[in-house]
Amino acid sequence: CFSFQQEKYDLSAERRGYILCVIKGRSGAKEDMINMRKWYKKFNINFSEKIDPSGKEIIPAFKKFRDEINGSHSDVSCCVITVMAHGGKGGLIHGTDGAQNAPNVKDIFDLFNNVQCPKLQKRPKVFIIQACRGSLRDEGVLQTDDQDVDMFEEDNYRLPTMCDTFTVYPTQPGFVAMRNTGYGSLMIKEMMEVFKDFDGKLHLYDIFVKVGTTLMFTQLSSYISACSVLLIRLSPYGKFQYK
Repeated sequence: CFSFQQEKYDLSAERRGYILCVIKGRSGAKEDMINMRKWYKKFNINFSEKIDPSGKEIIPAFKKFRDEINGSHSDVSCCVITVMAHGGKGGLIHGTDGAQNAPNVKDIFDLFNNVQCPKLQKRPKVFIIQACRGSLRDEGVLQTDDQDVDMFEEDNYRLPTMCDTFTVYPTQPGFVAMRNTGYGSLMIKEMMEVFKDFDGKLHLYDIFVKVGTTLMFTQLSSYISACSVLLIRLSPYGKFQYK
């Protein structure tokens, strides 16, 4: 039988990160940037940032960052990427020029897969995507009562094109993401609070489940007209024990 032990990634080497944020036309986005900068610094992530890019500038910015990682002479233990912008149906990420020249979020993911970014093979890659995924609003609903193969021999398997990734969206496909004009995005705000309370105590997945649960009940108790449901995607070969 298989025995699954709770494994952890080795994060002792340099931790790299990138924040892309569109502030123009997004009230509260400056607060999101303040929170995310603090969060990256708290976890000793060496990060770069791009503020208010046009649609054409988004992919080149990530390519430059990807090339820096691949060309690094030192080891890199992980990569954490945050995208905060307006978004559209099908995964579009809008720059300052709106839907014009908007790239797809998949194009960003692909830049850091095992083919295009070999430096991050077997390293955790976390994507935090704070963007709408459509124009729908979830109004909510009232609650009612034959050959044996040793799969774990490292020499016996090929890596998938994309693995060791952890992706968080603030909403389901087709729906808007909630942002307050005063304190910023609801997901980012709740994320700061939950990490403060459970720092080093839970698996990263469980951390964001709590973010989603807290976010849901916060919205219900505040009588916000639309609800958000976090979507968390964990790829194969993930060892996201958070510490």
